[in-house]
Amino acid sequence: MQRMMLDLDQDPNLFTEAYQGQCIPDWDKVFEKHDAAVGWPSAAFWEQLVEKYPDAKVILTVRDAESWYDSMEGVLNVTRASADFDLPKQMADTMAMIRAIIKNGVLKNFDDRKAMIEDFHARNELIKRTVSPDRLLVFKAQDGWEPLCKFLGVDVPPLNVSYPHANKREDMLERTLYLKEKLEKQMVDN
Repeated sequence: MQRMMLDLDQDPNLFTEAYQGQCIPDWDKVFEKHDAAVGWPSAAFWEQLVEKYPDAKVILTVRDAESWYDSMEGVLNVTRASADFDLPKQMADTMAMIRAIIKNGVLKNFDDRKAMIEDFHARNELIKRTVSPDRLLVFKAQDGWEPLCKFLGVDVPPLNVSYPHANKREDMLERTLYLKEKLEKQMVDN
């Protein structure tokens, strides 16, 4: 979502409308400048994208369900806090998309921890059953570069390049404010 906040060519409203059933996106146009889609909002459309791009590789990142639930609480806190900020339009539209797809969509039953964790496991199992094994990597971030690079057919980075950890719950609000500043500067520079 960081890229969507900073890339003025991206239209977060398109994803919101697609999620709400108001349109069927032209995925080729949506991704014309990109080689991959990572995380949200694309994850909400994984079934459409798997069908549209039958040669695409799919990486299902798995983790402990309890820690996933706790990290999603961080996402929800940022969406609540962002309502108090005066955000640039691109960022405000992206936050509205996050609220529509994640907060009021995938996580609409967030108060029911048990049900959300069951949904988390069910979604992962559905992906494993749906995507053919030759194009699916079930990946744990703690496994680092090697399985990911092998699956993608690229070299493993040198030892001095550590595996990134960019989505820590405790950093989300600070990163959102940083992105706000970066986008405001980008808009002034243009």
